[in-house]
Amino acid sequence: MLMKKGISLWIIICAVMGVVVFVVTQVIVPSLQNKTTVRLADGVFTTRVWYGERNIMRAMDDSRDLRLDQADLYVYDATDEWPVWVAGNGLRRDFVWLDSNKRVVYILKNAPSSEKPHKTYSPVEKAVYVLAVPGGAIDAKGLFVSKTAKFDLPEIVTEGK
Repeated sequence: MLMKKGISLWIIICAVMGVVVFVVTQVIVPSLQNKTTVRLADGVFTTRVWYGERNIMRAMDDSRDLRLDQADLYVYDATDEWPVWVAGNGLRRDFVWLDSNKRVVYILKNAPSSEKPHKTYSPVEKAVYVLAVPGGAIDAKGLFVSKTAKFDLPEIVTEGK
């Protein structure tokens, strides 16, 4: 009988720990990520913001499925022809390069994912920001070159984001 109580107690403890881990990883950590809202043409995107080349590369390597109202915004510390890629998980992405005035300078539609080494795509114009949206969002939201995005950059909440 004592053995059954001990096993039951461990099962309860493990279940509680599982719930705690789930809440931390699915609720608390995402709320600490840098986020903003990007408005561009007919699109309003809830956006994760990534700062710095190393973090941006990690974000592209960990491509996740995005809803039509979600995006990732890559913020670079210099103006350049920043390349992008989509990690090999069957996703397609549209990419929008923005200059320092948040004006669209280049667009890439429906870039397919690839395995490593990833196929990279580079713009013909220099940019400071790259907005990654789900494949098909550019056409669905009426985005085109010379449109201007509206967004405020959040303060960096956690190091590495």
